[in-house]
Amino acid sequence: TSARAAADDGLLAAPKWWHAADPTEAPRLKLYNGVELPRVGYGCAGRAPADRVKTALDAGARLLDTAQASEWYDEAAAADGLEKSGIPRGDVVVVTKLHPRDHGRKTCARKIVESAALFGGYVDVFLQHYPACWDGLCGPKWREEVEGDWRDSWRAMEDA
Repeated sequence: TSARAAADDGLLAAPKWWHAADPTEAPRLKLYNGVELPRVGYGCAGRAPADRVKTALDAGARLLDTAQASEWYDEAAAADGLEKSGIPRGDVVVVTKLHPRDHGRKTCARKIVESAALFGGYVDVFLQHYPACWDGLCGPKWREEVEGDWRDSWRAMEDA
């Protein structure tokens, strides 16, 4: 395949929909199970405040990427921005992630419920941010404080 053909396919250059008047009409990615995800979203890292989340949604973003890592994210602000936007919850895909300090079946189950409560009773995608802790991420006592490992969290995710 030539570089020009790749660019025409939108692989190397901004695709044609990038400059569309209505960004909510950007193409969606269809998963094997039929679920469709927006190809354009808003990452809430940097503890994005509610007004920035609302601005992104007003501009056409229909996916919010946030996490439970309060060092870098503010899930409550993302939820507040979504609510203030007036966009129906079902029109926005919410992705959030479990902090590894919360690995373990019981802890993870609780954290799923907490995130869901912020976003109208559910999240669309719940991921494990990292498979394990380390001192620089979770502090030097993480071995004593973390309930379980990624496998235990996975079981809680399957149960949810």
